[in-house]
Amino acid sequence: MTGRPPSRVLTVWGETKPLVEWAKDPRCEVFYGTLFKRVEAEWDPVRAVTKDADRHLTVCKRGHSLVPENRYANGNCKKCSSVSTHAWYQANKERHKELRERWLLSNRDHLHVLQRRWYLENRDKHLERSRQWAANNLPLKAHYRRIRRAKIASAAGFATPEQVMLRMEFFDFKCSYCGGPFEEVDHAIPLSRGGSNWPANLRPACKSCNRRKFTKTIWEFRELLAA
Repeated sequence: MTGRPPSRVLTVWGETKPLVEWAKDPRCEVFYGTLFKRVEAEWDPVRAVTKDADRHLTVCKRGHSLVPENRYANGNCKKCSSVSTHAWYQANKERHKELRERWLLSNRDHLHVLQRRWYLENRDKHLERSRQWAANNLPLKAHYRRIRRAKIASAAGFATPEQVMLRMEFFDFKCSYCGGPFEEVDHAIPLSRGGSNWPANLRPACKSCNRRKFTKTIWEFRELLAA
């Protein structure tokens, strides 16, 4: 025999009537099939007729308080979700690493756009965070500087102070990337990627562009700026 399952009755808000009638009631937020399954599973009557069945709960299954700041828009408990996510990560570290690397490779351009947007909207916050890190990690900062000096010393080529200034004058003492004020000397091809210290590889840059460029080549950075 086919068709709807045999109807049952349900009492909600002091009213008792068949499930078919409740499914037609404007106060019922779910379809008949969902309502029938919930009643069969002995759900609380109010939750059974509610689309977002957990929004009326004050505590989750693990006993966490479901105050607004501890629940997502879909009603899920943030603490429970965090515990579940952490447990999955601990049991699937290699899988997580694989999925993360795959996502980064397939969303590199999109990620660059998001990072640039965040930086432009939070420049002061980023600079303050960088200053705090430098103040709290002086030995590490000094170590990075030593590495930087070693790279410069071992790189091919050489430029005298006069040649450097002539190179900066060629760009009118403005950042060669954004046109802002010249603050630092940048290597168009980074030393870490085989760049040299010859004058042709040097160009003026503002601090912001030089930090964002990091180990990118001039062509890669221009693509990022154009995005």
